[in-house]
Amino acid sequence: MKLVKKALKESEERFRSLVMATSDIVYRMSPDWSEMRQLQGKNFIPDTEGPKRNWLQEYIHPDDQQQVKEAIKEAIRTKSIFELEHRVIRVDGTLGWTFSRAIPMLDAEGEIYEWFGAASDITGRKQVEEELKKLNQNLESVVAERTAELEAINVELEAFNYSAAHDLRQPLNQIAIYSKIFEMHCGDKVSDECLSYIKGIYESNLRMNRLIEALLNFARLGRCEPNRQPVDLWAMANDVAMELKQNEPDRKVDFRIARGITAHVDADLLRVVLDNLLGNAWKYTSDREQAVIEFGSAETDGKPVYYVRDNGIGFDKAAADKLFAPFQRLPGAEAFRGFGIGLATVDRVIRRHGGSIWAEGEPDKGATFYFTLGDNSPSAQTA
Repeated sequence: MKLVKKALKESEERFRSLVMATSDIVYRMSPDWSEMRQLQGKNFIPDTEGPKRNWLQEYIHPDDQQQVKEAIKEAIRTKSIFELEHRVIRVDGTLGWTFSRAIPMLDAEGEIYEWFGAASDITGRKQVEEELKKLNQNLESVVAERTAELEAINVELEAFNYSAAHDLRQPLNQIAIYSKIFEMHCGDKVSDECLSYIKGIYESNLRMNRLIEALLNFARLGRCEPNRQPVDLWAMANDVAMELKQNEPDRKVDFRIARGITAHVDADLLRVVLDNLLGNAWKYTSDREQAVIEFGSAETDGKPVYYVRDNGIGFDKAAADKLFAPFQRLPGAEAFRGFGIGLATVDRVIRRHGGSIWAEGEPDKGATFYFTLGDNSPSAQTA
């Protein structure tokens, strides 16, 4: 028994020394926590030592007293360590926060004969946490307000887009109609040169209509969410290739489309991607006697990377950052028809799928466009 008491005393002294070195307050409590036997450390709380003072009422904030009582009751019942953050009332009457931790001291029979604890002043940390909480609440409020403003602006922009498109198309349609009427009724009375001017007006009108439609589609892509489903990209790429060949049947183009390429994606949006990438490859290989256009995929880090490759005019690496910017066209592309938003549209579609796109190429040595589609597995979409 003497050895046990000696060991307990030594253990208590070691604990006391450790706590004194790291904590603000050291205290000793009776087994039922009714009496605070001793108080050491900083002058953080009133002198409540002894049974004559009610340390719980004088030291603990009224709103936290019930919580402290319940934590004490549970620690006594289980003979386990008491740990709790709670508010306290300082000597000067101001409010503070403390982290209190007490260990039950057990006798040879395993009964609690005393609690030995320490409390640290965490008021500074709590003040910082409260400030951060307020900042986060203010930030959330600002974000919600800005989000609502942006949504309202988007609605207004969408209405403006359709209104502008309608207002622009009306005079364009009138010009197209008058051009055709003039050609039908006056074609035999004017020179071939004048007829060519009329034809140019009509074709420019069609081009302007296509540009308006392209701009509207580009704006829509920023708002729509992909409706993912299993898609056979091999079949889709073949459909695009067939349409390109039908439009220019005299072209000699070798399409090399890999079989078995599938993805869990939005079919309509991926059609936009392949229309643009394969269409660009078709366009920029027009001066090749034997054009080659490939569509395939490979795995990188266990995920599919899709690509469209051609042997066309290529591009200068120094200008590669302009490829996916709206209305930016690379040097040398002026000879080919386009609005400068095709690749920007592709980039937007792919980013809506959680993927990315990049390109490699050299002047007169072709180009390769690589893209990913995020996690497009069916399991990832239904998780």
